[in-house]
Amino acid sequence: MQCTRVLAFALLSAPLVGACSFRPQAPIQPGKEVVATENFEQVANNSASILIVVDNSGSMAEEQLNLAANMARFVDILAATGAQLNFAVVTTDSNVNNHDGTFFQTPGDTVNGNGVVLRRIPQAFCDGVVANSIGGVLSPQNAALAGFIAGAGQIEDFTGRANGIFQDANGDGTADNQVTANFADAVGCLTSGVGIRGSGSETSLGAIVQALDPESLAGANNGFFKDPITGVENPDSILAVVILGDEDDNTFTLTDNGGRVQIQEVQQNGTTGSLKGTLPSTVNICNTGDFGVFDQLVPVPDLASRVKALRDEDKIFVATIDGPPGAVDPDCQKLLPVPTCSGAGGSASPGNREFEFSQQFTNRIDNIQAQICGDFGGIIGQIGNNLGALLSTKCLNAAVPVDANNQPITTVLVTVDISPVAGASCTDILDSAGNQVTTADPTNAQHCIADADAVQVTPAACPSGFQAEFTRLTGEVWNPPNGAQVSIEYISDPQ
Repeated sequence: MQCTRVLAFALLSAPLVGACSFRPQAPIQPGKEVVATENFEQVANNSASILIVVDNSGSMAEEQLNLAANMARFVDILAATGAQLNFAVVTTDSNVNNHDGTFFQTPGDTVNGNGVVLRRIPQAFCDGVVANSIGGVLSPQNAALAGFIAGAGQIEDFTGRANGIFQDANGDGTADNQVTANFADAVGCLTSGVGIRGSGSETSLGAIVQALDPESLAGANNGFFKDPITGVENPDSILAVVILGDEDDNTFTLTDNGGRVQIQEVQQNGTTGSLKGTLPSTVNICNTGDFGVFDQLVPVPDLASRVKALRDEDKIFVATIDGPPGAVDPDCQKLLPVPTCSGAGGSASPGNREFEFSQQFTNRIDNIQAQICGDFGGIIGQIGNNLGALLSTKCLNAAVPVDANNQPITTVLVTVDISPVAGASCTDILDSAGNQVTTADPTNAQHCIADADAVQVTPAACPSGFQAEFTRLTGEVWNPPNGAQVSIEYISDPQ
C-alpha cells in the first residue's frame, strides 16, 4: 500500500452547468487503495475584470458603431451569470492614455479629421457615468453608478442598441431614438467615446500592459480587480481582455521603472506610413530607402508574460477582433498593408502581432475566428458566451495524480464538510437513482459525500484539474458554501 499524502489547494466557486448525480458514500471496493487526498476550502470565484481595448484611429468610425450597437448583448450575457463584473477601457493611442496607463475617462463626440461630428454622445450622462465610476472602472454592482443610471431616465440611443444600429436620419450626429439608460449605455460611453482622432500607430498590446502594470493597479486603476461593494480584491477573479482594431500593434519600446511601464509607438512618416511598423528591417519600403521595424518591436511573448503574471492562465481570457493574420503586402499608394479582410463595416490590415498575442493563452478567441470586417455582432455574442462559460465553471485546480501507466486517476470520492458554515445543510441531495437522501452521510450529518458520478476529471473546461457539482431534489445545483472544507480522495487499483 502506498502512503496517503495531503496537498493544499483552493477551490474555485461559481454557478455550474450540466448535471451529475449525488449519492451516499459507498464502501471502497476491496483491492482499491487511496493514493492521494487533497483538501480544499470553498472560496468565491464568480467575478471578472474586463479590459476593452478600442482602436481610436481615423479609420475606426464604422467599427466603433458596430461595437457600440452590440455592447448590450455582450453585457447582458455576462450579467446573466450573476458574476461580479468590472469594465474598463483603454485606447490604442499611447498619447490619449497619457503614457501612464490610466483607464480612459474622457468620452466625447466622434469627430472626423475634417471636424465634422459623426455622432454625439449624451455628454451629461457620460460625464455622470465617469464621475460615479471608480477611476474609470464600471460595475453594475457599484451602488453609486447604479443609482445614477436609474435616475438618468431617457437618453439619446447613441449606442444604437435599440435597433442594432445608430440611427441619424437628418445627419446632425444626434441619435433619432430615445431609450431608458441602462448599464450597457454606461459601458458605451467609454467604448463609443474614445473617438477616431487618435494616432495611426496603434499600441494595443503595450496599452494593456501599461494599464495593468503594478503602479497603475496600485494607483489610478486600483478599482479594476476590486469588489466595488467591499473594496477588497479577489485574486481568483477572471481577467478578460478584448481588443478591437483594424491595424496591428506597433509597440516599439517598453521601459519598466520599478513597476511603472512606459511605452512608445512606431514613429510614422508621410513616406512609408503604416508600412513602417508592419514590414521587417530587411525590406526597403516601396523603394523609398526607409526600412521597416516590425522585427524590432517589443516581442509579443514578453508582453503576454506580463499579463500572465497577474493571474493563473486558466483565469485569463483574451479575444482579438481584428484583421486576420497574413503576409503583409504593401500598398505603396495608400502606405498601408493590403487588407486581409473587407466588408460593409470596413477593411482591416493583418493583425499578426495581435494574433500571436492571443495564441499565448489557452482561453481565447482570435482574429481568424473574430474578423472585424462586416457585422461582428455574432462575434461579440460568442465572446460573451465563452467568457460566461468560464464564469460558470467550478474547477478544482488540483494536480490530478497518475497511475503506474502514467494515466490520470479518475475514480474519486468527494467529501464536503459543512460544519464550519452556520446553517448549512446537505439535505435534499439526490442519490444516483434520483431519490432524496435526508443526509448524505448517516454517521455525520455535516458531511456531504459524492463518488465519481459527481465529478469529471480533467475536462476541457478545467485544464489543470476537474469539475464537480451536486444536484438537489429541486433540480438546482448545490454548491458547497463558502468556508466549507472539501476533501478529494483518488482511488486506484494496486499495481
